[in-house]
Amino acid sequence: MARYAENGVWFYRRFVHGPFFFHVNSVVFALFGANDFTMRLVVALMGGCLPLAALLFRERLRSSETVALAVLLALNPILLYYSRFLRNDVPLAMVMVFALGFFVRFSDTRKLRYFFAGVASFALGFTMKENALLYLACWVGAGALVYDHRLFLGRVGSEGIVSIIPPKLRRWLWTKDKQSIVRTALLGIGVVLLAVVEFLAIIVFFYAPPSQTQPGPGLWKSFSNPGMISELLTKSTVGAWEKFISWSDSSDHAYLPYLTDSFRTLEVGALALCLLAVIGFLVDRYSGERPTPIVSFGFYWGIASVLGYPLVMDIKPAWAMVHAVISLAFPAAVGLALIFRLGWEGYERGDDVSAVAAVALLLLVSAQVGMAAYDTSFQNPQSPDNQLVQYAQSSSSEAKPLLSDLQRISRENEGTDVLFFGEELDSPDHSAHEVPPPGQG
Repeated sequence: MARYAENGVWFYRRFVHGPFFFHVNSVVFALFGANDFTMRLVVALMGGCLPLAALLFRERLRSSETVALAVLLALNPILLYYSRFLRNDVPLAMVMVFALGFFVRFSDTRKLRYFFAGVASFALGFTMKENALLYLACWVGAGALVYDHRLFLGRVGSEGIVSIIPPKLRRWLWTKDKQSIVRTALLGIGVVLLAVVEFLAIIVFFYAPPSQTQPGPGLWKSFSNPGMISELLTKSTVGAWEKFISWSDSSDHAYLPYLTDSFRTLEVGALALCLLAVIGFLVDRYSGERPTPIVSFGFYWGIASVLGYPLVMDIKPAWAMVHAVISLAFPAAVGLALIFRLGWEGYERGDDVSAVAAVALLLLVSAQVGMAAYDTSFQNPQSPDNQLVQYAQSSSSEAKPLLSDLQRISRENEGTDVLFFGEELDSPDHSAHEVPPPGQG
């Protein structure tokens, strides 16, 4: 990223994922310099903003559940740990939860600003990491199951199959004339077309090769040479897609060891959340008049993530469970809020047993989450025994003594800190390193 900030040359390579941080961090580096703090700053800020997404679901959840959702997204040890690394997972989770929330708000309010904000957030997800496609797959599957709830309830309910149509849409169809329906349909088509243009504009802006110093099409070159716009659009969309689907890395491995590793990650970093998610899902499904769609949606989405990621990963990355945690947080919020409400109601009616039991459960949950967060993110952030450690950015134990020597020398020395010696390290042509992969030496 520092090299891109210097020469402005970037090309899509799937194994380093999308271009979002190349573009964003180049601006951050230009403003504040390139160092460990600025490198991770945007990730930390986006992770910190994740709890705000709970407000977008406030009409689908009780007030206590909305607060509980924000708390779970703020304090989960897995989300906290990976908010400290320059990885795309927490930012991707953040923009996708916001996208879902904006679409839900659009459904609740019919205000187009939420719809277009959702499209923008959804498009940003595709500029971060390829498993944005898995979000889409999980959402389609979870949405189908939630809609099946409506079909079933419509079949057995007093209104019959008509009840599968949302009430607002049903009233509108029953009261509007054909001319009004046609006008609305045309307006809807126009909105969809604008959304497609918005989505493609964001994708092209990020994926277009900004190759100022290299031959061929470039984003900024196209402003002075409109003839290359067609080729630029093709490279930014079809070209990037072809590179993605041509990836030859293998995910042909035994499933159970990868699934077991995912369960171990959840046990360390999200045990309380998972237990609360099961409680919240069952209580929401089997009490009240009917299940809450967003709670069922989150549970199905989370189960699909837990079971699905071991199928598609080529290594055992603990960070993959970031995407399960944010989905399971929805039913978990119901479980957490339920414990609070039972305790509060017990206190109001003088039922000391219920109140004390609820307080004890809340303290137990807080202790488990707090101890896990402290241990993984602060006390032992790079320990080999830490299930969340990943050595892409936490150096292996064999390299640490050498790195310590290099850091000590660089602090004490005024001139050249380190000299590499040998033919293999000689680089006769430094320009060969401008475009990945690097040249010889």
